[in-house]
Amino acid sequence: MDSTPEIVSISTPAQTELTPPFATPIQRIAQLSVIRFGFVSTVSTVIDFLVLYLLLKPLQAMLQAWLATFLAVGAGYLVGTVVNFVLARRLVFRPSRFEAHVEFILVAVVAAIGFALTEMITIALSTRLCSHLFLAKTTAVLVAKIAAVVIVFFWNFFARRQLIYKGSATP
Repeated sequence: MDSTPEIVSISTPAQTELTPPFATPIQRIAQLSVIRFGFVSTVSTVIDFLVLYLLLKPLQAMLQAWLATFLAVGAGYLVGTVVNFVLARRLVFRPSRFEAHVEFILVAVVAAIGFALTEMITIALSTRLCSHLFLAKTTAVLVAKIAAVVIVFFWNFFARRQLIYKGSATP
């Protein structure tokens, strides 16, 4: 008789799908949808900031500072949102229960709320940074935008995950 105890692994099918038995820590982290969304958001944010940066100075030369900020932040956010939608749909979320055009409209609504938050945070904070820390307008806008991006990242991820892709986030 063999007295060696048999090792039994207790796992659910979901656990098996989520994490291969010998996955490295990097593979485990890469499987987290919030990490993948962070990657997608980083790419779309770089594009967003690039558009913002390219438009801000020319607009400031033609318009009042608040309006130039509003338009440049808006243009960057719009371009970034489209990039984010396309990448997140491929890399983060499984297809939603909605048809693609309905899904895009719902993502656009979540993004519009995120845009309003981004605008409010960026304009309010950049105004304070200019007046209290005496930063140049462009620098203040970029610093304020970074703060807004961090806050709005969490809004976008959790709103999309709960409202649009509930149960569809990839493992």
